[in-house]
Amino acid sequence: MSLALAMDCLNAPADAKIHRLAEYIGKLCRLLYITAIVRYGLLLAVLLGRVAFAQECARTIPFSFFNTAIELGSNELDPGLLQARTGGSQLRITSVEKIPTRRLLLLVDGSGSMAAMDKFWLRKSKATKTAEKVAEKFIVEILPQVSVAYGVFQEQLFVAPGFASDPGKLQDDIRNMKQKSLGARKKRTAIYDALAEGLLLFGETQPGDAILLITDGEDNFSKHSAKEIETKLKESGVLLFLLLVSEHISNPLDFAGREALIDIPRQTGAMVNVLDAENPAWGFDQATAGAEHDMSSFLHQQLLSSYRLHVAAPESKKAQKWTLSLRADADARWKEVKLSYPDRLQPCAASLPTR
Repeated sequence: MSLALAMDCLNAPADAKIHRLAEYIGKLCRLLYITAIVRYGLLLAVLLGRVAFAQECARTIPFSFFNTAIELGSNELDPGLLQARTGGSQLRITSVEKIPTRRLLLLVDGSGSMAAMDKFWLRKSKATKTAEKVAEKFIVEILPQVSVAYGVFQEQLFVAPGFASDPGKLQDDIRNMKQKSLGARKKRTAIYDALAEGLLLFGETQPGDAILLITDGEDNFSKHSAKEIETKLKESGVLLFLLLVSEHISNPLDFAGREALIDIPRQTGAMVNVLDAENPAWGFDQATAGAEHDMSSFLHQQLLSSYRLHVAAPESKKAQKWTLSLRADADARWKEVKLSYPDRLQPCAASLPTR
C-alpha cells in the first residue's frame, strides 16, 4: 500500500455506530503507515549505500621498497606500516600482496658508450663490468625458482630465444649472445627498441614478470620513445628495474633523455640503483667489493619478489596525484625505507593490470 493511501486510511472518519470496528481499522491503518515508512526508509538506505559505494573503486598499484637496515629474508611489509593520501583525503589500504618473481629478462647495454675509456683509471668500464658480473652471478643463483633470459643490445638486440631454468643452458645463452653482439660491431645505442623487443619474449605476461636493465641511459638510435615503452610496460604489468651506470653529463639533451629513462621504473612500480662511475673508489679493490655487496643486496631484495598495493580510492575521470609513505609510528627499522611507486592514480577503467 502506498504512503498516501495509508494516510487516507488513518484519517478516515469513524462511524459512531461501528465504533469498535473503526478502532480496529485505525490500528490497522497505523500498522500500514508504519510499514510504509519502514519500507521507504529501507529503500532510501539502499540508495544511499549504493551512492556511497559508487564513490569508491578498488585500485591495484605496483610498488617497491628497499631498506638496507633490514636483513634479507625478513623484509616483510605489513599494510599497517603504510599510509596513502590523495589531496586532503586518506585512502583506505585494503591489503598488500607479495608476488614471487617467475620470469626475469636481463638486458645488458653493449654499446660503445658503456665500454668507453676515460682518464680516471677506466672508472666507467670498471663500474660496468662490476654490474654485469654481479647481475650474471645473481641470475644463475636464482635458478630454477626463477626462469631467466639474457640479452645484449647495441643498435639491435641479441636475446636468447626463451627463458632458461637450467644453469648450463643459461650459461650457454649468455656466451652465445655476447659473441653475437661482439660480431655486430655496432656501437650506437637503442635502449627503448631493445625493451620493446624484449617485452615480446614474455608472450602473455603474468604477475611476477620483470626486466633488469644495465645501461648508462644514453639512447641515440631508438625508434621507440620513453613514453611508448612506459605505456607498454604498464599495460603488460612487467616491472622494469634499472642498474644505471652514471657519469657526468655535459649535453643537456642527454640529461633529459636519461631522466626519462630513470622515471620508467618508478611508473611501473620498480626501482633504480645508481652506480657512480666517476667515483675514484672504482680504482681500488676494497671499494669495488663493497659496491658488489650493495648491488647484490639490491638485486636480492628487489628481484625475488614484487608487491602490489590494494586501495579503495575515490572515483575520478582523470588521473590523480597521490602519495605513499610509512606511518610516523612505524618501527625504527623502517625509517630509512625507500618507496618507489607510480605518482598518479589512474582512473578505475585504466588502472594497472591485476592479473
